[in-house]
Amino acid sequence: MAEETVEVNRWENLSFNELGAFKDIKIAELDAYFKAHTKSGQIDMDADELEIARMKNKEITDATKRWEQLREADDIFKKTVAAHAKNNTVERSVPFTVDDKGRVQQSGAMKSLGEMFTDSGAYKSHKGLHDGQPHYQVEIGSQLDYHALKTLMTTSAGFAPPNDRTNITVNFALRRPTVADLVPTDATTLTTIKYMEETTWGTASTNANPAAAVAEGAPKPEAELVWTEQSSPVEKIAVYIPVTTEQLDDVPGIQGIINNRLSMMLQLKEEDYLLTGTGTPPQILGFLVKSGVQTQAAAGDSNIDAIYKAMTKVRTVGFAEPTAVVVHPNNWTPIRLAKTLDGLYIWGAPSDPGPERIFGKSVVVTTAMTAGTALTGDFQLYSHISRRQGITIIVGTIGDQLIQNKKTIVAEMRESLEIYRASAFCKATGLAS
Repeated sequence: MAEETVEVNRWENLSFNELGAFKDIKIAELDAYFKAHTKSGQIDMDADELEIARMKNKEITDATKRWEQLREADDIFKKTVAAHAKNNTVERSVPFTVDDKGRVQQSGAMKSLGEMFTDSGAYKSHKGLHDGQPHYQVEIGSQLDYHALKTLMTTSAGFAPPNDRTNITVNFALRRPTVADLVPTDATTLTTIKYMEETTWGTASTNANPAAAVAEGAPKPEAELVWTEQSSPVEKIAVYIPVTTEQLDDVPGIQGIINNRLSMMLQLKEEDYLLTGTGTPPQILGFLVKSGVQTQAAAGDSNIDAIYKAMTKVRTVGFAEPTAVVVHPNNWTPIRLAKTLDGLYIWGAPSDPGPERIFGKSVVVTTAMTAGTALTGDFQLYSHISRRQGITIIVGTIGDQLIQNKKTIVAEMRESLEIYRASAFCKATGLAS
């Protein structure tokens, strides 16, 4: 192979026009070089020849960068001359142009702002962007007559930029339903849950154990046992929302969002009824309203002491073991922030992880609980939720919705709360905030 080298040209000191001609010559040379090393339509080069091609291409690239710099400088020079000529022209109403040699000439006719913009060299350079040309900032302010700028074009009064909304959805602030998690739950096909409660044990008057030691020949004591049928009706909780078919069709996933929010409404209302339901149909009877649930007044005791005394009543009167405590955040705060005399947090350092607990029992902190009151008891053994119908979503039409392109989305559930032994639960009242 004949040895070939690339001539080093000092193009850095060439003028704008000379550099343009030099660049064109080098492009032609590189094209000829590739053609000379092409056989049967395929480029045939060894490593040395490929390196020469790389060097020729780099020389063109470097020269082109320099040529672009000179062209930008040339544009700036022309605009400066035009600005200077405008500032020294008496007849401002007569526009002028600047030719490619920097000479100022009157054009004879006033151009609009849009015409000056599209006729500017910078705009024409920008139009060549898709042909590989660089982008330049368009500066035509020095060529404008001040009468053309009567109204300022802004994003608020002109052409607003597009601003697409993100897919982020911020839900309304709601508490997290947690009380139902304390109570065992099963499905049922019944509309009323009936069960037998032993209401008399031993003696009718005192429910005392009549068994006793008996002397020879003496009568034996008699016992009495009575069971009473109790019932808890299955009640319905429901909510609905009307919605247009366009809303459902045009917003992807909107029905799922609606279903989730309606389901949350049911769960929150269920939690309200589990605690404070009146028992008057169609409400279920809640723990705080159930007759026979014990009460422990704080009466000057700290919240900690009052809750422990309520636990003691569950153990000594209800003969049950508390499984959890439900308390309002305001009443849990003084407990959680309780300190020793030397300033240490009794319930552990604020950085300690883990669930809230008191005397070894789980604590549910929720605003669903009546402020000033805490509830403790054996939720596992002596309470139960029977679900006749879990959360169900129904979509249909009512009335004349069909001809109005509307639909109704209904969410509903049916359940019963059975509190088998009321004395297995105790309310601590009068708690401090």
